[in-house]
Amino acid sequence: MAGGGAAKARIDPIAKKLWQITKANVKSGSKDAVGKALKETGLALKYFAGEEIYATHRPIMLLYGTHKPYFPHDSFIAPSATLAGNVTCWDTASVWYGAVVRGDRNSVKIGFKSSVGDRAVINTVPEIPSGLPARCDLGHYVTVRSGAVLISCTVENYSIIGEGAVVMDGALVESHTILEPGTVVPAGARIPSGQKWGGNPATYIADLSDEEKAGIEETANEIAHSAAEHLVEYLPYGNPYKNLEEVQEDATKLAGSSTTTA
Repeated sequence: MAGGGAAKARIDPIAKKLWQITKANVKSGSKDAVGKALKETGLALKYFAGEEIYATHRPIMLLYGTHKPYFPHDSFIAPSATLAGNVTCWDTASVWYGAVVRGDRNSVKIGFKSSVGDRAVINTVPEIPSGLPARCDLGHYVTVRSGAVLISCTVENYSIIGEGAVVMDGALVESHTILEPGTVVPAGARIPSGQKWGGNPATYIADLSDEEKAGIEETANEIAHSAAEHLVEYLPYGNPYKNLEEVQEDATKLAGSSTTTA
C-alpha cells in the first residue's frame, strides 16, 4: 500500500503539469491552439517517460507548384538538412548537417557520389538576364565543402568547391577543378578544366597534377563511405535503426544456434 502511495505521489505532479500545459494552450479554443496543445502534451509525456525528444525539422519539403525532391534509398540526407522543391539526387549523393538545397525557383541536380557539406547553401534564381541556364547542376564526384554557397551555376564532374567559396549565377566550373577555400567566382565566369583557382575574384593559381586529379575522386569516395555509415544510423522515419539492431542480433543468435546444431 505504501508503494502505491509513493507511485501516486510521483504521478500526481506529472498529471498536474500535463493539465497545465493543455489548459494553457486551449484557452482560445482555436484550431491552432488545440493542435499546439496536443503536440506539447505529447512532448511532455515523452519527457516524463524519459524518452529522447527529437526535433520536428522537415528535411524534405514539397512546395506548391514544384516537384517533390527525389533521392534514392542509398543517398544520405542529414536530419538537419533541407531539400525544398525540384531537387534531384543521384545514387550515393549526400547532403550534410545544416545544408540547404533550394529548388523552389529552378531545378537542382546533385550527381553520383557528390556531396553538399555542412551548412553549405545551394540556391537558384528564376532566370539569368544573359540567357544562361538558371538551374544548378553538380556533376558526378563533386565535393562542395562546408559553408560554400552556389547560386544557379554548373559544376562539372570531378571538382572540389572549397570551404566558404561562392559560385555566382551563370558561372561554369569545368571538370577536374579545385577552388580554394574562400574563392569567389563572379556571375557568368568560366573556370577552365584541370586547374586550381582561388581568391576574390577568382584567379588562376596552377594546373592540377595527376595526383591532385586522382585525389578529387578519392575525396568523393571517402565522403560517400562516411555518408553510408551515417545513413544506417538515420534510417528514414522514426527509429527503425532499433529494429535493424534487433534483426542483426537475431541473425547472430540464429547463426550461433545453427553452428551448435551442426
